[in-house]
Amino acid sequence: LALPLSESECSGAINFPQDNNPFQNMTSPDDVLEFFERRAPKTLAKLVSRQEAINLLERPISRLYSVRCDQIHVEDKILLVGDAAHATSNTLGQGANSALQDVQLFFHALSQTSNDNWDHALTTYSQARLPCLRAVRELSEFAFPQSPKLMKEFLFRSKIRNMLPSWLGPLVVGHDAMQLLADTDLSYSRVHRKTRRWIARVKKANLKHAAQQTSNE
Repeated sequence: LALPLSESECSGAINFPQDNNPFQNMTSPDDVLEFFERRAPKTLAKLVSRQEAINLLERPISRLYSVRCDQIHVEDKILLVGDAAHATSNTLGQGANSALQDVQLFFHALSQTSNDNWDHALTTYSQARLPCLRAVRELSEFAFPQSPKLMKEFLFRSKIRNMLPSWLGPLVVGHDAMQLLADTDLSYSRVHRKTRRWIARVKKANLKHAAQQTSNE
């Protein structure tokens, strides 16, 4: 996952299965540069300098965790927001955004009550927010395929979508979740509805791919 910061800079993360670390046996920056030249888009590979390759070998590797809650408040005493309620994969880059939305939407719910009725505000907020939290969780986990076959289709769809006018691309090859999140103010629930068929296919393929990987060990 790489997000542009300027014409010559980007910020990103490399996700891989815990038991398949592509950098594990790399001993030199040349190994890292060769990896990016072979596996990454050319525009991204050009941004990886030799110094960045050295730095990458020295960086620690972190594990990703998901938090799933079907209840995010207890009476009028406790409210879970941000990662405490819905930590997700970083593939969509929505962690901070969704946490800030939590706070904004709760305070809006609280402002609509009389005499700061926390119990009513928490109940109203939870009922409205939970569908979006389930949606962003599914979008983060299944917007991008893990199986090579479906990844080729994903890249093909992206290429076609970028070649066509913005209004025509989604009609021909469907919507892209990340593009909708970046270019619109649609809620996570609405983005999920617009991409639900693709999400369902990726979910099925990813689970099958994970099962095959496990059986091959």
